[in-house]
Amino acid sequence: MTDIQSLIDSHYQTLYCFGFTLARCSHRATELVQQTFAIWAHQDQKYLDHSAPEIDLFHTLYHEHQNDHPDVVNMESHHSNAIEALAQIDEKYRASLALHYLQQHSYREIASILEIPIENAMERIAKGKNQLREILGSSKS
Repeated sequence: MTDIQSLIDSHYQTLYCFGFTLARCSHRATELVQQTFAIWAHQDQKYLDHSAPEIDLFHTLYHEHQNDHPDVVNMESHHSNAIEALAQIDEKYRASLALHYLQQHSYREIASILEIPIENAMERIAKGKNQLREILGSSKS
């Protein structure tokens, strides 16, 4: 059995990075991570007996973002070109790219987190990379 504090200690930073990539706002990312851990804390046995919770944590955070998706204005102006470009990509592609490149999840794990077929996960990553190339290419001009 895993206790909630060890889950927080082990996964907070990576969940925050994923939440920030989705929400594009540090305050909202923090809220998403807190909501995710609160859900897990209230579901004691269901989640805490889980031997490999990382994918399910990402899945929970992603669904919290989908269910409660306020239009957040990002007030932080110090982003690299790549992060700014990533924020301009369609959300379904952004989530897949962030999970693959920023969190190093496999296609299978991404498909599980987003509840899509593995082929769709691969396609979203490819299309997201194309969008990213277009955005970065046009920003150089």
